[in-house]
Amino acid sequence: MDAKKLEIIERSSQIFMRYGIKSITMDDVARELGISKKTLYKYFQDKNELVVTILSAKIELDKQYCKRSNEESENAIDELFNLSKFVHEQVGQINPVVFLDLKKHHPEGWELMRKHKWNFIFNMIHKNILRGINEGVYRSNLNPEIVARLYVGSTDLIMNEEVFPWPEFSFDKVFIETIRFHIRGMASDEGIEYLKQRIKKETNE
Repeated sequence: MDAKKLEIIERSSQIFMRYGIKSITMDDVARELGISKKTLYKYFQDKNELVVTILSAKIELDKQYCKRSNEESENAIDELFNLSKFVHEQVGQINPVVFLDLKKHHPEGWELMRKHKWNFIFNMIHKNILRGINEGVYRSNLNPEIVARLYVGSTDLIMNEEVFPWPEFSFDKVFIETIRFHIRGMASDEGIEYLKQRIKKETNE
C-alpha cells in the first residue's frame, strides 16, 4: 500500500477514535493531518470510504495478531491475556460515540465489524475454549457454543454507554475486566492457579 495512504489511514483512525466520526469532516481530517483536501481526495472518494478502509485495515491487523497469539501463547488462558493486552494497546481511551456513529451513519462499516465479530472472533473464541478444555486449564463441562456466544455478545454490552458511561468507564479497562471475568468462569482448578500467577505477573510488570 502507498506509504502516504497508509499514513492517512493510521492518523485519521486516531482522530476518529478520539472525537467520534460524525463530528469530524474531511476538511478537519486534512487540517489535522497537515495535508491538502486535494491530497486526501486523491486516496479517498469520501469520508465513508475512509472509514470503511480504516475498519478493513484494523480487521486485518486483528486477524494477524490473533493468529500469531494462538501460535505463540503457552496455553488458552495465556492466549486470551495476550489478546486483552493487544486490544488495550489498540483502543486506548476510545470514545464510545464512535460505535454509535458507525451504526447510524456508516452502515457498511458497521456491517464489516458485525461480520468480523460473529465470524472471525466467534470462531477464534470457540477454538480457544476447545484448546483450554484439551489443555485442562478450562472446565471439561463447558459448552463451547454457548460460552463463545456469551463472550461475543458481551462486546455489545461493553460498548453500551448507558451501562458503562465514558470516560468514567473507558473501553479498554472494561474489556480487560470482562476478559478476566470470562476466564475465571471457564477455568478449572488448574486454570485458576495459572490465572493467579498470570495476573500476579501482569501486576508486577
